[in-house]
Amino acid sequence: MRKGDEPKSVPRSQYIPMSDKEVWDFLDAQKILFVATVSRDCKPHNTPVWFVVHQGNLYFRSQGYKVKVKNIRNTQRVSCSAHDGSKYTELRGITMEARATIVRDNALIELVNNMLMEKYKEERNYHQMPPVWRKRWELEKRRVVEITPLKIASWDNNKWLQQF
Repeated sequence: MRKGDEPKSVPRSQYIPMSDKEVWDFLDAQKILFVATVSRDCKPHNTPVWFVVHQGNLYFRSQGYKVKVKNIRNTQRVSCSAHDGSKYTELRGITMEARATIVRDNALIELVNNMLMEKYKEERNYHQMPPVWRKRWELEKRRVVEITPLKIASWDNNKWLQQF
């Protein structure tokens, strides 16, 4: 079959996007966001983070000495992704081009910290950490990073089953 000869009822792309609401509901339900940054010498760095969604932006926190934070200080350009599903017909996710900045507003920092504590209260298992490590962890200063989406692409393969 030549390009353009596909049956009219089948989209030309194999990906069926989520609606804007579906994208934000999907992100809100995810536990892990992959954030890709680039160093001054153009080395990519991709890392998973715990995050929250607030007013159309994504937020995570990290120690200032971490590679991702250093890279964000050098260039605010980031790429993010989140996905779920195991079987092909269950796969769904997003990729995002975005701008990342270190948050300076103390009220927003407190809000994000509280949101993160609430969202990940079951996963934190703080009581299982060795006491020495826990004390060191408590003393480390963390930065809150705001991710502002510039462009979002999404897919939801489950929609293939609903459509056909």
